[in-house]
Amino acid sequence: YITAATRTVESVGGFVMPTGDATCGQVVPRFWFDLPENTIVHLDELDKTAHRDQSMYLEIVDTKSIDGRSIPKGCQFIITANRSIDRGGSNGLNPLFGNRSRAVEFLPDPTEVLEYFRSEGVHYYITTYLLENPGDTNDYRPDRLINNTSRSWMNLSHDLHVLGDDAPIRDIQVLVASYVPQEIAQRMVIYAEMRDKLVPYEDVLRDPTKAKLPGKDGDKDARALRWLQISMVASRASSESKNRGKAKLAVWKYAERFSPEFKAAVFPMMFGGGNLPAEVIDNPAVYKEIMEWKTERERILATGK
Repeated sequence: YITAATRTVESVGGFVMPTGDATCGQVVPRFWFDLPENTIVHLDELDKTAHRDQSMYLEIVDTKSIDGRSIPKGCQFIITANRSIDRGGSNGLNPLFGNRSRAVEFLPDPTEVLEYFRSEGVHYYITTYLLENPGDTNDYRPDRLINNTSRSWMNLSHDLHVLGDDAPIRDIQVLVASYVPQEIAQRMVIYAEMRDKLVPYEDVLRDPTKAKLPGKDGDKDARALRWLQISMVASRASSESKNRGKAKLAVWKYAERFSPEFKAAVFPMMFGGGNLPAEVIDNPAVYKEIMEWKTERERILATGK
């Protein structure tokens, strides 16, 4: 495994030294020639290097040699990198790699990303927005300085938690716009503007069977408000440092009072942190329903249907 971004030019392609007879010769790194035969070399973060420096890797990958000296037989290379430029942190991968090697594009499924976000307690503004706009989960455009990616959403979530739910709307808008494109930030702020209509998390924790449900049946914004509500309490429960199991069970009981589809925001939260809380395992009815969801979800992921 080689993190290409941390390697110096000389450690990859060598350097030129005088030979003593008024000429120069290339000194190449011994590392490449000490590789055992049939080694698989993983070059990671290659896009973080300049295209000129990538050319040295291209020579090795394409010709299996440096300056005419062959590396051991059977060595194969795997490259992982961003194809596109992103926020100035990536130079993108030299197109020649795509021409001279087999390229496999990978883009995470938005539904799986959303489930992961819910299990990790990602801020409810984000999970509610991505539920309604799955196409914005990962969207690379080379003509934009800022692109929305899984990583940028995670970083934004961290800062939103630090900023706090009572922060001024303007501060939230500025923060969101520093991580995702302006047009997305403007749409996301709508959820922040609705926060005063939400039932406090503490009320849900205190008595999930009697805490109010936001919005009124039939109101045009009731459904969006309730998604925001259930996402908020699920996110807060996932982030609990103490009594997390008790908090998750309270959120589950609260979710049972919503329409069945709202539990989609709660199922992944239950598995956040690796294991189900003891409070859930000790409740046979809840445990059975959660495990049935888990089994069905794993089947869908395995078969694609």
